[in-house]
Amino acid sequence: MTGKRGLTQNHAAWILGNRSLKAAAECIEADFGNLPEAPVFVFSAAGDVCQFIVWALGEFTGFQTVAARTSAHDKPVDLGCTVEGNHVHLSFKFTTGDASGQNRISSATQAICDDIIVRSPVKPLRYQIDYPALRKLSGNALPTQHL
Repeated sequence: MTGKRGLTQNHAAWILGNRSLKAAAECIEADFGNLPEAPVFVFSAAGDVCQFIVWALGEFTGFQTVAARTSAHDKPVDLGCTVEGNHVHLSFKFTTGDASGQNRISSATQAICDDIIVRSPVKPLRYQIDYPALRKLSGNALPTQHL
C-alpha cells in the first residue's frame, strides 16, 4: 500500500523508526557527555549555608582550574545547588570528551572537595560525595563519607 508521498507503509515505518533510534542515541550520548557528581556538605547553621552557597557559586572558575589539574579531558561545565535544611548539594556536571570518564570525574570531584575544605570561608561539619552517574550506570559504586 502506498501513502501520500509514494512511500510504502513499511518504508514510512522504517523512516519513523530510524528517526526514533537516532533521537534515542542522541539522548544517550548527551547523558554520557555530561556526567553529574553531587557532593553534599553539612553545616551547623543556616547562616553558614547561605554564606557557603554564595561563595561556592562564585568559585566555579576556580573549581574548573582544580579539576583541570586531574585530567585534561574532564571539565566541569555547570554547577547547580540544592539546599535541604543544613545540607548543601553542589551538583557538578562534567564533559568528558569522547570517553565515559566516570573514574576521572570522581577524581576531579574529590580534588574540588579537597579545595573547598581548604579555601571555603565557612567550614562544613562533614561532606559526602554522591555518585549518581556511577550508581545509574554500574550499580556497584558506593558514596564515600568524610567526617
